[in-house]
Order: sequence, then C-alpha cells, then structure tokens
Amino acid sequence: MSTHHCPCTTLLLYLPSSTPLSSLSHRQPPILDNAAILPLPPPNTFPAPTSRREEPRIVHSTLDKKPLVIRREDGFEKRWLRRCGRCGVVWGYELVEPEGEGEIENEDGDGDGGGEGERRGKERVLYVLEEGLVGTEGLERSLLESTRGVDGG
Repeated sequence: MSTHHCPCTTLLLYLPSSTPLSSLSHRQPPILDNAAILPLPPPNTFPAPTSRREEPRIVHSTLDKKPLVIRREDGFEKRWLRRCGRCGVVWGYELVEPEGEGEIENEDGDGDGGGEGERRGKERVLYVLEEGLVGTEGLERSLLESTRGVDGG
C-alpha cells in the first residue's frame, strides 16, 4: 500500500499498491481543479483485519457537514469537503445528490468528470486534490530538508 499525508505530516489516505494516485483518471474541463477520481468501497464494508484485500482507506480526516456550492459555467456543484483532521487543509471532496440517494459523477459516463448528473448509485467517489497531499517519499524528503536547516547543515 502507498500512503499519502497532509503537508502537516498527518496520514490521510492509504491506497492499494495496484492503484497509484498518478494512475487515476482526472476530472476534465470545464472542471478546473483536475482532481483525481478515486472510487471508494461502500461505507461500513471494510475488510476483516486478517483479509489481504487492499482497498483505499481514509484516516484522520473529516467530511464537512454542509456543502460548499461552486458556481460553474454549466450550473452549480455541491462539494462536501474532506479536510485534514489535524490542521483543516482541504485535500478532497465528494459530490452527493441533495436527496442523499447517490453520488453524482458526470453525464457522459466515462468517469472523467466531463459532465454532470450521472448517478453512481451507492458507489462512493472521492475527488482527490493532489496538491493537498504528499506521498510518503515526498514527506521523507521534506522532513530531511527541514532537519538539515535546523541542524545548520
């Protein structure tokens, strides 16, 4: 599994080694954030601790109770923001229908976020803002660089 952290060093996301963040599809224009599209397992279906099945897992994170409404050229979009539980930095979001019956992805059904309104049923999707996350390797590098500055070397 690969791990992804907030710049404040808090662990936020585990990804299966078969699903690197760089390999995920991204939302396309007119969406300007280029967020990675990460399908999530249904709620409360995490594998048993002895299971070897790898699934994405979100940890040390909060989901806003109220949506942020974004005005787009083709209408509006409601985003429930995913924040670091320690410092509050936004690192992703989910799109949910107002009735709560399912999530919205896009009209054309190709998973690229190029439209609006496709119902994904009960499937959960997290849109990951990659600039809000640091991979383990990047975190190790930045910690090394910061300790060099403290040590004077």
